[in-house]
Amino acid sequence: TDDNATEPQSNGRTLVWRSVDNNVTNWGHDLVIAAADGQRPVSLSLPGVGLESLGNRFLAYWRANVGWTNLTLYDTTTGTIDLVEQHGPGDPWQLQQGWTLAAGDLLVIRRATESAAPPQVCWASLPHAS
Repeated sequence: TDDNATEPQSNGRTLVWRSVDNNVTNWGHDLVIAAADGQRPVSLSLPGVGLESLGNRFLAYWRANVGWTNLTLYDTTTGTIDLVEQHGPGDPWQLQQGWTLAAGDLLVIRRATESAAPPQVCWASLPHAS
């Protein structure tokens, strides 16, 4: 019933959507995680959020205002945000926008650098949903 809700995703156990202002193509200001039927919603205030993908247990998302340095996942089982990868100042490698994907129990990311080095496509097996 929220006029600002967009891009719903479900894995059969969890329902996720993004809240935006005025236009569905804008970066969001909240991610809402609920039971598959939409009950018991929990809102995460994440300004600049978008490009989310929901796996079996983990929700991957992108934050425009954080830059290309951190990869965090939301664990739908524990309700926690977990830092997976972080790149600091002077690190030539950065996460490439739009290339972070959680699908099933698989996480895929792409790292890129401004040098002539080819990008790195990386993957990890994620813990199963309980």
